[in-house]
Amino acid sequence: MRRLFALLLALLAGCQMFVAAPTPAAKSLLALAQSSPDAVTFDIYWATLPADLETDEHALWSYVQEDRLPAELRRRLMQNGLRGGIVGGAPPEKIRDLLDPQRTDVVQSTTAASAPLTAATGVKRRTRQIKPGDSVELQAAEVLPEMPLLVGGADGLSGATYRNVQPIYRLRTSSTTDGRIEVQLTPELHYGTPKWRMAVDETGMFSQQSPTRDVKLFSELQIAAPLVAGEMLLVTSLPDSGGRLGHYFHQADAAEPGRRKAILIRLAEPPKTKLFAGE
Repeated sequence: MRRLFALLLALLAGCQMFVAAPTPAAKSLLALAQSSPDAVTFDIYWATLPADLETDEHALWSYVQEDRLPAELRRRLMQNGLRGGIVGGAPPEKIRDLLDPQRTDVVQSTTAASAPLTAATGVKRRTRQIKPGDSVELQAAEVLPEMPLLVGGADGLSGATYRNVQPIYRLRTSSTTDGRIEVQLTPELHYGTPKWRMAVDETGMFSQQSPTRDVKLFSELQIAAPLVAGEMLLVTSLPDSGGRLGHYFHQADAAEPGRRKAILIRLAEPPKTKLFAGE
């Protein structure tokens, strides 16, 4: 009897030890998601430019460091109706006035890329974190039923027509050898009828069908700009960019015909760790 009682006590003690000791793996799986220490934080703005800016274009670009982009890239951008450069540090009052002449409160959003591009103030902002190896799609315009496009290249202008097309900027980031963060902004056209294709989820364990469309990538127009915290990449269209990429990527919404918009990508916070982009 005493042996049986001792055996029961031992079994009960063993059960208690087993229940009360969760494994480290269980703890990690149940932990709340944390922001990655190797992610870069960006503030992304779409700003509708003042209607009279075309008559005073120099007032904007005199505050933008265009020469921080390679001369050949600037030539290709302008050939396709685009113009870009770097705004160093805190933006000057002149640029803030040009980008938001009413100086009203900026509308903020942290939603997905399908969020509306502009608000009543003319400025839309969201904050995104991008990890090394990842990318973010920035919706530049709504889906257009047809886009007759002129593309500038080494042999001059060539034409093509895309249907059911949406202009997208793809944003990536990497580190440089001198400790700065390189912003990589590439224009893409997503077009055609969506096709159902199998895609593996982030766990690598399950696959499911997802709709995808054909993509035209303009890698020769990719803007790669090293930034330090607080600096911004600014890209907009030329005033006479009709029919070219600049027109389709930077025309304001239908309520403001003839107006242009600019995209500003501000490096808000570098990664908290040096283990970034393979370092």
